[in-house]
Amino acid sequence: MRVTQGGTKLWCPHCQVVRVCGAKNPGTMGRPAGQRWYRNGHYDIRWFRRGRICQNCWQQFFTAELHEEMIEELVELRDALKNIKEKADACLKQAATASNSIDDLKASLSTLRALWTYKSS
Repeated sequence: MRVTQGGTKLWCPHCQVVRVCGAKNPGTMGRPAGQRWYRNGHYDIRWFRRGRICQNCWQQFFTAELHEEMIEELVELRDALKNIKEKADACLKQAATASNSIDDLKASLSTLRALWTYKSS
């Protein structure tokens, strides 16, 4: 015998745990009605959107069902972006160090010019 629990167990972004969440029409949640979506300019990115309501906290949220390859691509892109940011931060740190070294060198050159001027007099 099947027991009805009033929805599907899902991760509730508000409760931060898996809860029973019921289906809700996206059109009643302030978003355009319809479940099949794609992104303009990226027609290979398609998903199936559902409105949800947590049966515990009663907060509404959206879920998206998409092909797992899209999730793998997202993870790869996030990892690549993290790597780029780390390299950019390292470059900025090295640039700051180089800038400080140049400032020290300018100060030393000023001192040398002053000494040279003093010796020439």
